[in-house]
Amino acid sequence: MLNYEKLTKAELIIALKSVQSTVNMGENEREQLLHELQVHQVELEMQNQELRETQQQLEETSNLYADLYDFAPVGYISFDDNGYIQEINLTSSTMLGTERSRLINTPFATYVIQSDRGKFRDHLWNCKQTNKKVTIEIGILTKESGLIQTQFSSVAVYDTRRHMNLYRTAFFDITERKRIEEVLQRAKDELEIRVKERTAELTKANATLQTEIIERKQVQKNLAAEKEQLAVTLFSIGDGVITTDTEEGIVLMNPVAESLTGWTKEAASGRTISEVFQIINEKTSEPYKDLIAETLETSEIINLEIDVGLISRDGLVHLITFNIAPICNLHNNNVGAVLVFHDVTNQRRLEKEFLKIQKLESIGVLAGGIAHDFNNFLAGILASTQLSRIKLEKGKEITTDLQNIEKATMKAAGLTKQLLTFAKGGEPVKKVMALSELIKDAVYFALRGSKVRSELAIAGDLWLVEADEGQINQVINNLMINADQAMPEGGVIKVSAENMKINSSSDERSLQAGNYVRIAITDQGVGIPAENLPYIFDPYFTTKQEGNGLGLASSYAIIKKHNGYLDVKSAPGSGSTFYIYLPATFEANVAAMKEAESVLKGSGKVLLMDDEINIRNSAGEVLSLIGYQVQLAEDGSAAIALYTQAKESGVPFDAVILDLTIPGGMGGRETLKKLIQIDPQIKAIVSSGYSDDPIMSNYYKYGFCDVVTKPYRIEEIHEKLLTIIERKTHILIAKG
Repeated sequence: MLNYEKLTKAELIIALKSVQSTVNMGENEREQLLHELQVHQVELEMQNQELRETQQQLEETSNLYADLYDFAPVGYISFDDNGYIQEINLTSSTMLGTERSRLINTPFATYVIQSDRGKFRDHLWNCKQTNKKVTIEIGILTKESGLIQTQFSSVAVYDTRRHMNLYRTAFFDITERKRIEEVLQRAKDELEIRVKERTAELTKANATLQTEIIERKQVQKNLAAEKEQLAVTLFSIGDGVITTDTEEGIVLMNPVAESLTGWTKEAASGRTISEVFQIINEKTSEPYKDLIAETLETSEIINLEIDVGLISRDGLVHLITFNIAPICNLHNNNVGAVLVFHDVTNQRRLEKEFLKIQKLESIGVLAGGIAHDFNNFLAGILASTQLSRIKLEKGKEITTDLQNIEKATMKAAGLTKQLLTFAKGGEPVKKVMALSELIKDAVYFALRGSKVRSELAIAGDLWLVEADEGQINQVINNLMINADQAMPEGGVIKVSAENMKINSSSDERSLQAGNYVRIAITDQGVGIPAENLPYIFDPYFTTKQEGNGLGLASSYAIIKKHNGYLDVKSAPGSGSTFYIYLPATFEANVAAMKEAESVLKGSGKVLLMDDEINIRNSAGEVLSLIGYQVQLAEDGSAAIALYTQAKESGVPFDAVILDLTIPGGMGGRETLKKLIQIDPQIKAIVSSGYSDDPIMSNYYKYGFCDVVTKPYRIEEIHEKLLTIIERKTHILIAKG
């Protein structure tokens, strides 16, 4: 029976006609009508199928745009007339640090700093009045980042579904841009001031010179007038000038020299040049030799183009360039020397500021690559964690999965060290180590997914080195990536490591005589043109379209900090070979030997200070499980109180582990100073995630016995505790 309520109009007409005419139809006509109805039914079903497919496509397209909306790198928010949030994407809620569901129908003004709330309300009103896109900049308070500067672009629309005005808004975090703009503006202002000052000086000097010419014409035969004109010129130039006699006594100083040295010519009279003009090496702070004496002795001009530090009378240091020339009489005999020097302090400071701005852009490129690998490690950790939980529920062994998590964590920590090393120029935290496994791991890591394969030739008796594992890994990784990129069609990279003795008569430059481990990385690429070879280790020098010129520069800096040398040999069409020279050491690898012991067993009383509760509790629990008596402190004040209490009770701590940085509290350095006053024999280990801090590379200068870099393996901290506690026990026995 037909359901007339569900029929379309066409179907209903056909059905009615069929009913009316069926009575008078013959058998053939009824069969023909039935056939037509069946065909029509098939056509309707096909149309319905097309409608369902269209609806599915619309749903998929809707989901796609929803994802693009939620995960766009820009925050999107829709406000009502009162500034209440009606719609918000995930990017916005992440920036605000609040779940999206808790933000709907809440006033956005609560996140706007007090001084900008009126501006925000006016912004919505302007959007409504102008019916055009309106842009403003306002400050927002977030839970994680605190105050950030943002740029809002909004347009007013009318939502017909909800019958209300909405203000569609896109906003960006422009905090870093504002900071850079401020730096550039300050640099611009300072430069304009210097240009004006210099212009004024030049104008004055030009006027003086004109005056001198006029006076010289008027008194050409008057020697006194000529001497006066010379003095006017000398006292008007922008460089410092000092003249001496043959005994290096001060004869004359111009005002610029007085200003830079801090000595007036009256106060300097009767003094030697070494008392007034004290210069030091800018990098080492070592005093320079007596160059005036050298000029007086050799009668040669000395031009010192490198920057040196001039220490003024009040202790300020000015960066200067200078030259010294002998003063000769009519008989060509030396009667003294003239010293001319130019202050380049502001110029060097501006150069550093611009270099910082360039480096910020380059760090973004480097961080992007490291973030990709870091996310891969996190994916591995998450997968192994989930697998461990499933296996644990089924009573299966999870040791292998936990080891995989530990390995991935340590590799991820290595990546963060690489980023810190380049971004902040971190000092290496060295330890005695073997390079064989590090080289193999770094080569494998760099060539994952590449068309290029590697051939390793590592000497079995390779000497040990004292190095920072993460930084050397970074160098090998940089060189392997360069070699891989030089062979886009594939090929072989040969990596070798061997022992090498360098003699004083060796052709290897920049290396002292001694024992070295040499690592060679050879590619089959196009090679490096001869004109580019002198510049490949310069920062920002690159011949690649998308390169930033930082990989080789950072590698060179790292090897130099290890007292080693990075060299290259290459020719167009013949590939390139990079050589890494690292000083060998024959000091026993105590850490490796102790790590080889299968059983972790400790004893002694340990105080652990760390502001992160997860690190503090986890590390404390593990140390307790392997035999240590552990007490925990969240900051320096608590640590000092616990240490004092333990010492007064007659059961002092055998060792302390101090976190270097405690936000809002007393950190490791300040805490140790106070603890040394309580117990000069204290044994302390410093820990931190910032390897660039000078305390981490020179911990012994600050009173620490050892150092661990976060995240640390329990075997590492256990080995260091064993070493310092045994050392302490030995001293006590010796005294008894």
